[in-house]
This record gives sequence, C-alpha cells and structure tokens, in this order.
Amino acid sequence: MLTANHIQILQHIRISSEITCADSSQPAIVRWVGDLRSQEWMVENRTGEMHNSRGRAIAVLHINPEAGYTLGLEFGREHLIICAVDANGRGNTLARASGSSAICSRQHDDGSSCST
Repeated sequence: MLTANHIQILQHIRISSEITCADSSQPAIVRWVGDLRSQEWMVENRTGEMHNSRGRAIAVLHINPEAGYTLGLEFGREHLIICAVDANGRGNTLARASGSSAICSRQHDDGSSCST
C-alpha cells in the first residue's frame, strides 16, 4: 500500500523524470524507495554514461509505466471519449464516438431509445 511519502517520491520522480540512488541517500527515503522498487512502481536503469567517483555506473530510477493505468471516460449528450493513461501520465485516446446513435443504439424495454 502506498503512503503519502511514497506518493510524494513518485510525484518528485514524475516531475524530474528520474532520480539516482545517490539522490535518495537519507535512511527514510532509501526505505521508501526500496518499498516502491519491491512493489514494482519504480524500475532501475544502469547507464554507462553516468559514473560515480569510483567509476561504477550510477543506478537511475524511473517510474515503471506499467505499474498502473487510469481509465478516463467523458460522457456528453452526443459524444463519448475513452482514454487510458499509464503511471507516467502518458496516454492515448482509445475510442471516440459522436451522435446519439453512437452512444446508445439499443431500444429500451419500454420502446424508447437513448436519444429520447
């Protein structure tokens, strides 16, 4: 389960797009980052371009885009839009329909339709 501290770390990473393990050196932050990594909210990338003073590649942490998705629906009188957003906030419109028949084409039990 994510706490307010976990969410705050994820928001910081989302804004800055990445952090390094060196950025998270305080014990409490190390524990929260460890929690996020074990729950697969974060993934580690070892890059060959960034090295610490000992010549080791620095571990760069990113939000795992597959950690979760949000589905959004917009209903209008004559339109419907469905979109999905991954954990990084990147999304796509999955469907778009307009006109009353596109939203509801079935007849109700009382003989009425959605457009009446």
